[in-house]
Amino acid sequence: MATTSSSGKSRTMQSAKPVTEDLLSIVPERFRSATYCAVMALLVIIFFRGVLFNAGHFVASDVISPTSFIPYLEQASKSGEFPQWLPYIFGGMPGYAALLTTGDRWWDFFSLGVWQVAKLIGAFLGSEAMRIITFYIVYGIGMFVLARTKQFRRDIAFLTSIGAVFSTFVITWVMIGHNTKPLALMTFPYIFLCLEKLRERFSLLYTAFLIIAVHVLIESTHVQMVFYGICAFGLYAVVEIIHALIKKTAIQGILRAMAVLAVAGGLSFAMAADRYLSFLEYTPYSTRGTAPIEKTVGQKQDATGGFDYEYATNWSFSPQEMITFVVPNFYGFGKMEYKGELTQGRAITEMFYWGQMPFTDAANYMGIIVLCFALYGAWQRRRDAFVQFLVVISVFSLMLSFGKNFSVLYDLFVYYVPSFNKFRAPSIALVLIQFAMPLLAGFGVMDLVTAYRDEARRAIADKTFIRYAGAVVGALLLLALAFPAFGKESYMAAMKASANGSRYPAELQTWLYDTMMSDWYVTVSLLAVALACAGMYLRRTISETVFLGVLIAFVVIDMWRVSARPLEISKQSVKELYFRKTDTIDFLQKDQEKEKTPFRIAHFGNLPANAPAYFGLQTIQVYHSAKMRVYQDVLDVAGAPEGQEGNGSAVTNPFLWNLMNVKYIIAGE
Repeated sequence: MATTSSSGKSRTMQSAKPVTEDLLSIVPERFRSATYCAVMALLVIIFFRGVLFNAGHFVASDVISPTSFIPYLEQASKSGEFPQWLPYIFGGMPGYAALLTTGDRWWDFFSLGVWQVAKLIGAFLGSEAMRIITFYIVYGIGMFVLARTKQFRRDIAFLTSIGAVFSTFVITWVMIGHNTKPLALMTFPYIFLCLEKLRERFSLLYTAFLIIAVHVLIESTHVQMVFYGICAFGLYAVVEIIHALIKKTAIQGILRAMAVLAVAGGLSFAMAADRYLSFLEYTPYSTRGTAPIEKTVGQKQDATGGFDYEYATNWSFSPQEMITFVVPNFYGFGKMEYKGELTQGRAITEMFYWGQMPFTDAANYMGIIVLCFALYGAWQRRRDAFVQFLVVISVFSLMLSFGKNFSVLYDLFVYYVPSFNKFRAPSIALVLIQFAMPLLAGFGVMDLVTAYRDEARRAIADKTFIRYAGAVVGALLLLALAFPAFGKESYMAAMKASANGSRYPAELQTWLYDTMMSDWYVTVSLLAVALACAGMYLRRTISETVFLGVLIAFVVIDMWRVSARPLEISKQSVKELYFRKTDTIDFLQKDQEKEKTPFRIAHFGNLPANAPAYFGLQTIQVYHSAKMRVYQDVLDVAGAPEGQEGNGSAVTNPFLWNLMNVKYIIAGE
């Protein structure tokens, strides 16, 4: 094994030197890395071709709310005002402090540069979605470069980047309007890249790059993603230090890297201090910062603030849903296309999930081939500190994502980590395992390739791998064949007993079962071919080129087929669908201009909650996850007439309409 300097001391690396052979050997070596990154980007663009080249649009509900406030932000920009107070929802709300609306500050040139480059690429392709899709490409390039620093071959680093970008729920974010998540995740590989380089030796270049990456992460304004990033960076330091102490090697390198990270974090937070300090100041006055005036039975929220425990943990992952890592359709998947008797042959895309969460858009599927090679890599390279770190964050994120379903770790964070109770949807924590699995898979494939070149290691790997591969494929195949006889009845009963599944007609329940079984067989088949190729490669039946070519192709097929399921594209944009200027809107705007008297509306029609804000109309039927507590208390106590039960968001009490200066009630629009 070779050694590399780390503050003058040796550190074990994965191999003597990077293996330069790869699938693109016909390309001059100096262009190969760029070629692989270009191919990865091309695959992403082809995947989203329907929205990029066919005048398509993503129209998920989470895209609607930010669109509602675009005219307000544009008006503020033209007038030279910095937007802080949003007058159109909740009778007025501190939009800046709630991380809802924001303006540009002159010192944001790094993060603004990232946004502007993405915006220019989107404008070049004529697609607003490309602005966010660019972040996936940058993320894939980051994973490729990080893998190369761990001595991965270029083709294996390419496989790693594909596995990362096409991880099902990660690539679903852009489809459902969670646009700040890919921006935040995009920075992770670059931060770890800089930490690895700074651990070896101090560099002003990597220090500057680390500051920029951390700054962009913080400016993503997705606080929960930032928190999970901090957890990952902290666990990286802990694992590296413990590993160094056990091996009795120097720890100066990791201490230096973490010191630079602390400085980068401090500078980045200082550059965003006005936003985050405003957010912290607002929090005690929001629904995330204090208890409601009227509690329901069993509510665990108290005066210290944070979400109610049950509300915060609604989107908890569950141990039994780990089976979707292997069979993504096991719980109905999420958003899928149905075409059958119930729709007279017409294709519709609906939410077909019947697990224990209220709903979800997709399974957290990371690829069966990626998963198996990740497990193999974690075991084969278990003595490597970085592999140990990837395993630790995988277990950590999985345990934390269970939320109320297995609350050993989650409750520690809720009750003892400051402000953690202001987060919801524990399943978001799975982002760390989705980051780690492709890298671990790369380690697994690299181990096979390096073992092949050593006769003694190849014989051991051959024997071990064939046994491991045969056991995995055989077990999955036997379970699939036996399931119709021994598991179908309980499966169908569980579906019918679930909150979502019970609403499906019998024909649809049968379709979901049949789709799940088909998915199971396809998954096992893809894995069998990939593992068979690996075994044949170890036994020198096929060449390295054939093995890696087939492996990469099957990873792409596996990830593509699943990740494309929630890909719903509309021919009409959000503005065309939800922000058309109707006669009603025109009348309200004219009345507002003529009378010069402020008034609000209550709309009970088809308009999305915040849509009237797009037209400069103040409304009381709105949505935000951190609305003001006093407003929510009013809705809870007086939202409905006396003797009637309200729903906590709609205002149906005429007295409250008058109190809130409602002039018009809109219905059927």
